[in-house]
Amino acid sequence: DNGPERIMYNIFEKYGHDGSAQYRGCKRDNWDGGHRIPFFVRWPSVIPAGSKSEEVICLTDLMATAAAITDQTLPGTVGEDSVSILPVLTGAKLTTPLREAVVHHSSKGFFAIRQGEWKLLLHDGSGGNKYPDVVTGDIQLYNMAADEAETTNLAEQHPEIVQRLAKLMKKYVLVGRSTTGVPQRNDAEDLWHQLRRVKRMEK
Repeated sequence: DNGPERIMYNIFEKYGHDGSAQYRGCKRDNWDGGHRIPFFVRWPSVIPAGSKSEEVICLTDLMATAAAITDQTLPGTVGEDSVSILPVLTGAKLTTPLREAVVHHSSKGFFAIRQGEWKLLLHDGSGGNKYPDVVTGDIQLYNMAADEAETTNLAEQHPEIVQRLAKLMKKYVLVGRSTTGVPQRNDAEDLWHQLRRVKRMEK
């Protein structure tokens, strides 16, 4: 499951154990404390013991991966956001990331998108739990390589990155998927409203 429960804050105060480690937020939030989880695989004779990868993947990738492992072809109308991670599991040398981007979704229907080291949140706050003392901008942009705790909002300093990621999210909405394949119907009124926040930043 993704992210520890909010009781983690009480546990930290009482025992000094931080359930989200260095990441911000918890379950229901769009910050990485609510989404980032470890992924372990054991596959003797295929995956060397102790090996690791920095590839960013998503649980949605399990469908395409299982299909690739079992030599099945997915219909073009399913697995809209599933990318096979079999090349990473088998140690293939990649010149580009497996995924173009990863889309995050909070418990309250707010979206975020990550591409490489950059993560754009199309909302203020966590998108999930309420943190009365936390002040963010209407749009949040974080460099996850330099700031994995998501403490420094760089949206105003890098409007070009905000626009690039928002444009990519809009493309996913229009085609109803983040992978190649048959375009799918997408009911995304809430997301259109969130993307309009980016337009307001331009004015």
